[in-house]
Amino acid sequence: MLQLRCAAQNYEWGKRAEDSEVAKLARANGSEVDDAKPFAELW
Repeated sequence: MLQLRCAAQNYEWGKRAEDSEVAKLARANGSEVDDAKPFAELW
C-alpha cells in the first residue's frame, strides 16, 4: 500500500486556514500551510 501525499489547493472561494478542514488535513500530512491563503481542495 502506498501513502498518498496530497497537495492543498488555494482558491479565493476557499476558507481561511484556521477555519479550513483542508488546511488541517494538509498540516497532518506534513505540508506547510500559509495562514494568509484560503484553502479549498486537497488532492
